[in-house]
Amino acid sequence: MYKQNRSWMYDKDAVLYGMQSNFLEGVGEFIEFALEHPAYMSGDKIRCPCSKCKNLKFKDPHEVGYDLYAVGFVPNYYNWTSHGEPLDPSVIPQTVGSSRYVPPEMSAWGDRAEMRWDQQMVYDAYGVPSQLNPPQPPNDHPEASTSYQPDADENPTFYQPYVDEGLAERFQDVLKAADQPLYADCEGYSQLSAVTEFMNIKAEYSLPETCMNRVLQSVGGMLPRDHTLPDS
Repeated sequence: MYKQNRSWMYDKDAVLYGMQSNFLEGVGEFIEFALEHPAYMSGDKIRCPCSKCKNLKFKDPHEVGYDLYAVGFVPNYYNWTSHGEPLDPSVIPQTVGSSRYVPPEMSAWGDRAEMRWDQQMVYDAYGVPSQLNPPQPPNDHPEASTSYQPDADENPTFYQPYVDEGLAERFQDVLKAADQPLYADCEGYSQLSAVTEFMNIKAEYSLPETCMNRVLQSVGGMLPRDHTLPDS
């Protein structure tokens, strides 16, 4: 029902404490969708796409609902890729000149299906599509060649490069953390996924920062010397 038009996700007027009835219904359908994709869950928890959690935290479904009612969705999360939905350009706003940063590493990582979850998380958190596709032949011309190429004056991507150098640098730093293994030959965790795991534990059990720093230091002492786990 909401596949083609998800404007309801950001439709919050002065009705029902700022939420339209279609927003309430949509949140329910979103949670049902997320629960149908256990590969993208952590046990019985799903990623919270609210504007504060930004798909970085796993929470119980009812907590996700409360967060979405309170602060709404993270901007531009029309395509629920962190919850099992394939990349679908039809639900991504395709406005030329949008302030989205397109990283040069896009082609290096390739399609979302080939990414690890921590790499996917970076793109979702920064609102960057994980695959830039060229325009396709119009559907009303089935005879059009599949080798269609855009004209020189056509924009071959959905987004123009972002001009905010600060955001670009932060994005690059997080990209590097997602690509950097926790230690040499470590296949299970990157620096980013390890830190995210500890942050989820800290949030889930309401651990004080001093306690978490002590845990990080202790775990770091058990890892090989070349590990990349921060101590705070």
